[in-house]
Amino acid sequence: MYQRGGDLELRDIVDVQYVGCMSPPGGGNNKVDPRVMSLYCVFNVTQPSQKSTQSIYSSILQKHLGEFSDDCIGCIDTITLATL
Repeated sequence: MYQRGGDLELRDIVDVQYVGCMSPPGGGNNKVDPRVMSLYCVFNVTQPSQKSTQSIYSSILQKHLGEFSDDCIGCIDTITLATL
C-alpha cells in the first residue's frame, strides 16, 4: 500500500490478518478470480447433514430445558424439527 498524496511513499503494514467468507456462486454471487484466491489460505467448510444439525440443536435445547417439566422436554425433537 502506498501513502496517498505527495510522493506515493510505500507503507509497511506488519502483523495484519484478513478473514473473509463467501457463498457459492449463483443467486447474485460471482466467482472469485483464482489469481486472487491464490494469495490467501483457502479452505472449505461444508454444510453439516440434517441429522448432525438436528443432533447439535437438540443437545443444546436439552441442556437449556433440563430444569423444565417433562412436557417441555418431550417437545425437544418437535421444536428442533420445526425450527430446521
